[in-house]
Amino acid sequence: MAVNVNFSSVFNNALPMAYIRNVSLLDGDVGQPKTSADEKSQAKVSKKNIFGKKEISAAKKRESILNAGKNLTVEVELSLKDGITSAGTSTWLEDETMQKYLNLRVLLCLDEDVGRRIRNGNLQRKEIERLVHEGLIIEQTINLFGGNKKSIREFRTESIGGKTAYSVPYTVSFTVDNYRPKYLSVFAMTVLETGRASSDKQAFNSRTRSEIQGNTTGEILISRGSLKKRASIFTDPDGAIWAGPVHSHEGGYMAGAFHSSRAHDTLTQTKVQNIVVSDFRLLEDALKAELQLYPSKAAELETRRKGNKRDKTSGGNKIIRKESFFSQLYDSRGKSNTSNFVFHFDLDKLIRLRGQYGKILEIVDDTAKANILSKSRIRNVRVMRHRVVNGLRKNEYKDASFEERSELIAMSSEELSGFLPLSVRESHPDATTTEADPKLIGAIKEIKVSDTQSIRTFSVSDYDMSTRTDGLYQYSIQLDIEDGTMPFVSQQLKKLQKAKKELESFYNEAIEKRNYDSVNNRATPRFEMILKERYPIPSMRSITTGRRIDRTKLVQESISAAPWVRSAAVYSDVLFNLTNLGIDKSSSLSALLYEMCNPYNGSPSGTSIAIEMIEHLENRIKNSLEARQAAMDEFDYSISDKATGSKITSAKSFRSSIEVSHRFVKAFDSDILEGVGYDFLAGSRANNVGIRRISVEQLRQRAALEKNRHYTGQASGTDTLAVSYLAPASVRTGRNMSFDLLGETFNRNLHQDAASFILSLKPELVGKENRRLNPSVSFAASYDEDQESDLTREEVISNLAAITTLSKLGVSILDPFEYEKKNRFKIKKYDVGETELEKISSTTIFGANVNFSTDDIEEEDLVEDEIKTKNLEFKEDLSPLSSAILSQFALSEANLFPKNRKINSINDIDPKNKNNVVVKMVRKRKSSDKKTKPNIAKNFRARLPNQIKSLFLTQGEGVKRSWITQKIRINVDLFADPRSASMAYFNYEMLNRLEFFAGYERSVVTGERLLGKPIFSLLTTDALESAVTSGQTILCRMRPYQNSVLGFSHKKRLSLPIFDEHFLISARNVAIEEEGLRPPDSLFIDRLTEGTDLNGQGLKNLQSIVETSMLEDSAASEYITTTIIQQPDGPTKIGTRFGSSGRMKSMVSTGASSNSVLKTLYENN
Repeated sequence: MAVNVNFSSVFNNALPMAYIRNVSLLDGDVGQPKTSADEKSQAKVSKKNIFGKKEISAAKKRESILNAGKNLTVEVELSLKDGITSAGTSTWLEDETMQKYLNLRVLLCLDEDVGRRIRNGNLQRKEIERLVHEGLIIEQTINLFGGNKKSIREFRTESIGGKTAYSVPYTVSFTVDNYRPKYLSVFAMTVLETGRASSDKQAFNSRTRSEIQGNTTGEILISRGSLKKRASIFTDPDGAIWAGPVHSHEGGYMAGAFHSSRAHDTLTQTKVQNIVVSDFRLLEDALKAELQLYPSKAAELETRRKGNKRDKTSGGNKIIRKESFFSQLYDSRGKSNTSNFVFHFDLDKLIRLRGQYGKILEIVDDTAKANILSKSRIRNVRVMRHRVVNGLRKNEYKDASFEERSELIAMSSEELSGFLPLSVRESHPDATTTEADPKLIGAIKEIKVSDTQSIRTFSVSDYDMSTRTDGLYQYSIQLDIEDGTMPFVSQQLKKLQKAKKELESFYNEAIEKRNYDSVNNRATPRFEMILKERYPIPSMRSITTGRRIDRTKLVQESISAAPWVRSAAVYSDVLFNLTNLGIDKSSSLSALLYEMCNPYNGSPSGTSIAIEMIEHLENRIKNSLEARQAAMDEFDYSISDKATGSKITSAKSFRSSIEVSHRFVKAFDSDILEGVGYDFLAGSRANNVGIRRISVEQLRQRAALEKNRHYTGQASGTDTLAVSYLAPASVRTGRNMSFDLLGETFNRNLHQDAASFILSLKPELVGKENRRLNPSVSFAASYDEDQESDLTREEVISNLAAITTLSKLGVSILDPFEYEKKNRFKIKKYDVGETELEKISSTTIFGANVNFSTDDIEEEDLVEDEIKTKNLEFKEDLSPLSSAILSQFALSEANLFPKNRKINSINDIDPKNKNNVVVKMVRKRKSSDKKTKPNIAKNFRARLPNQIKSLFLTQGEGVKRSWITQKIRINVDLFADPRSASMAYFNYEMLNRLEFFAGYERSVVTGERLLGKPIFSLLTTDALESAVTSGQTILCRMRPYQNSVLGFSHKKRLSLPIFDEHFLISARNVAIEEEGLRPPDSLFIDRLTEGTDLNGQGLKNLQSIVETSMLEDSAASEYITTTIIQQPDGPTKIGTRFGSSGRMKSMVSTGASSNSVLKTLYENN
């Protein structure tokens, strides 16, 4: 082991430092102090284990695995360093004086506050004795030379600072009553009995201290019930490990126990894996971990939902909620009346509740879950359409009574699990031949949408719906799915068996006579070198540069492929994903097995235990698989998850499959005029299946057009909500009639015409609202090019639409002259004896006997014809009059004209008006703090859509048209003039709020997704950019904007279908992570462990093991620490200086031998 350690940090201490090499947490029965393997090997016995297999085992540790104990044994392995001086003697081990007076003291601390005081150097000896008496500290002091008959050269050697050093091992054991304590820490120091030494030399006086201690070392073993995962290494400016005391200074660390004016190095702290603690309790935890190879139980889930509270009503606790695995339909109507929709399917939940081993989905890591779901292949998916009629309640439907009420719209299946391909369904109208053009029925495809982890999303188009002109329709889905839990568990078993075979092969090689040091129970140095060459740690350059294909072989033959590395990762991976063992224990268990098996620190006996552990888990999985397979051959789950709930049936089967069907509640109304509605997104729709898909760039362009409606350039405060709100780009009132509202932003005649045309489609304008629309009338067809007219074609069409709409309100418009002419020429019928004032009867003048013609006067058709040819709609623009009536009517909710409008004039918005609507709103707020009221107004305006914000601005503030300025200069009032009402409505009031799908709410009790509670958030510029960065597709929807303060909202009388109410935004990933920007060490380890068959937890464990292996190759465990010790500065302490303040003066330089220490003490006396 090539460890570069700073020489002075180890040997320039007055007393040798006690380095904590390893701490083992064992069952309480294994509590006997022992010497190290360097002195005496553990007793080995050859006997049958619980599985009947003969193995070499470590007797004491075997018992700790197989027997549960109430007490905890803490076994601390320590190491003291010694060397040979130029005089040929050791610095302390072979010194007679040291052999008499030098001891090792180890403290096991059970209290976190006490441990903190020890680390901070705030406990004196008397306080420690008191805490020992109180049971908060357990102390052991041993003589360093008791029973030791070895010479210094018999101990294991290592190189420190290029010089040979000897490592002298010691072991101390403690027994703790609590098997699982919340806190444990251990501290060690050497202690010199100066009082006894002075007495023996007859040099004792009142100033002589009874003892002095060397520098303290320490480790935090357990904190808050968990093992410490990370530790630290300190290095000097030359990169050598600093193994001596450290102190903090100005936010960093420096060499030495205390700060002084003398020059001393600044140290670099590096966080590493904690390889000091070995928790053998984990082996017992692993054996007791419960396999989760069964389906999740609906009853258990329901109990968790209720929070374990009992329902006191009769039978309440027996009710199990019917599970749903589908979301609602997110539907949109196309311009040609096609039905397009998206829905989510919770495959995770289905497999969890219905899969043979569905319970494991509650515990597996994300990689394993994705693996299971990817194995859950969709054998078949069918989309059905059903003709329905209204039920007794609102939003309740029942199947129509005629035949062929259900039709297949689309179907598909997966060749390979993971993604459903596009499938288009066509039919041939002429059943006698297939040469005719096929009829497009429908299509289905899968899409990837953000925030839908473990949820499948499907997009469907029903093209055939455009041919339907009457009736309501519902959709249903039918799925036949393979159970992915079965092949996953089988895969884990094979992986475990392979790891066991590799580890057994390594074990058999390790116990060969030439490779095994039976005295020390470890590998021989020769075998260690062979294994280092067989499984090397590649150079960082060879792994972090070049192509993946070039480094694959290097990785396959590297340390990550070593049996003692891979087997530990595989076992902990399988155990974590198939049992209830937690993440922390899985990680610690893999580290423990690695330490037990690796040939450099472990032993063959540890490898034998690991093989037993793997074999035990293998047998448990086999038994479960066999039992479940027998049951699976008899039953197969089938679920009918209709709109009313779920139904489970069973049938004989020789394979695992799950069938589920679901009918969506929402009904599609086909009785809607084709091509009639509002278009907010603008542009043309691509030929994609399902709801409309636009790119991020298309949305940005649409937002830019929206901004250009109202702003001349960059206006402050508009960036955040630039893509959040849209006004209608156009409105279509028929196939050949469309109004470009986006291109004609301030054309009030066009906006009024749009409103008139919309109202003309309504069957009834007063009374109960009727969603049905009249067939669109082609007013353009009524225009005769040869007809004499004073108006343009557009003005005539506008008049015709206005007159048609007004007639529904009982209003007719006539020219005053024509009205008078029509009444003057109208012939009135008179009864016998009646006369007209303008005419005198012949009998009155000539008598009754005079023969005059008395024929009736014929009515003049000429006048009527003349009136017909000069109708008012061809003579005069009626928009000023019609708009005064229709705009007011259209913007009213219930009355003929609107009442109690919030905005009656632009003055109601003018910020200079001290009585504007915002000021009124602020006054109504209950806040008494005058300072907060301006903030209320400011925040209100900041949250307004950019379209409405422009209303508050004056000319020169970046707006294209300031209505406040218009009112001042030319007395044009946008809201007071009825001719502008429709223009104001379509531009500022009829806004849609764009929202993006952000996932589903989760149960606070169970954590499960609530598919009935989707989360949609406002689509801001930041949210859009985040989607672009992630490269995800976003599901979006449009919702009507409403502002109660301003009184702005969508008006029912101008309502029409909204095209593409749900849509998708496709974002490409423009922020691909560059590996070269990652930390080199992290990239090195990632690449060194790539290409494995491990799940997520196993991969993390493998990476930790590889990191540990690399660490052990460059640093011994005794130089790694989990805590920083502030050395106590007192008269009983010897470190790099003695105590001051007149108590004791240092007369030896740092690095003096222990004899020098005693000599100094004698001279002081």
